Amino acid sequence: MSKAEIIVGTWQGILILAGFVAAGFQISALRRVPAQAKLPAWNAPTSSFFAFSGIAVFCVFAVGMLCSAVAQAIFPGLIAEKTDVIYLIPATQTLTLLSLLFFIKIFPSAFPKNLNAAPDLRTPLSAWLLPTNRFCVPALFLVGFSVSAVAAWLVTAVVMLAPESVQAIFRENQILVEAFSRAENSLVPLLCVPAIAIFTPIIEEIIFRAGLYRFLKSKMRAVPAAVLSSIVFALMHDAPISYLPLTLLGCIFCFAYEKTGRLAAPIIIHGLFNANTLLCLAFL
Repeated sequence: MSKAEIIVGTWQGILILAGFVAAGFQISALRRVPAQAKLPAWNAPTSSFFAFSGIAVFCVFAVGMLCSAVAQAIFPGLIAEKTDVIYLIPATQTLTLLSLLFFIKIFPSAFPKNLNAAPDLRTPLSAWLLPTNRFCVPALFLVGFSVSAVAAWLVTAVVMLAPESVQAIFRENQILVEAFSRAENSLVPLLCVPAIAIFTPIIEEIIFRAGLYRFLKSKMRAVPAAVLSSIVFALMHDAPISYLPLTLLGCIFCFAYEKTGRLAAPIIIHGLFNANTLLCLAFL
């Protein structure tokens, strides 16, 4: 085991232990004062939800394909392998976010009227940083990281018992993770940091939590809505071994959104998670 792997493993171990401690604080706080849901469902007509879905698909997929086509036309051979997608991330995520915000502006009926709960139902921003408070954002990040890490280990252990053909499927990393690990120029991953740690969380939380989760919540109870929307969120990523961890992480994002009444809560937790992933990849 290399020195870098020891450093990353130690860091992740510290985060997992801190996550268990944070979970204890959160459970204790919940026992003292039962939590009440703060986030209203998005009672949208089917036509609005279809419009939202079409816009989401366009922003997530069409913008990326457009960027790839333009890059290939201007710089032939730039995307020789699938891992070369790393060169497009800054432009793709920037344009995706701008496109999504543009559609929110011109087609407001295709999105929830308010991305946050009513002002009197939102958790005060001052309460977000105190670890003993309910729904503290740093604590929920640690809990989410711990839960997803343990789930990843369990999935890995189960896959090791499966036939070789199944193991081959689960060995595939997310393209983004593989691209970062193979990047020869350290400047390229650095340019991707704002796109992955800031822009991507905003995009995905608007789509999967503000849109999909709240719409599903109008059709079913909060828990199944959170699970179903999180499954869709996980399936949007391209590594089967990450499906269970990302589903559980998505549920944590829904919980943070539900209990704080602010979309900024899951965005920050998501951003911290992505930033931690980039930090670990930088050492490997």
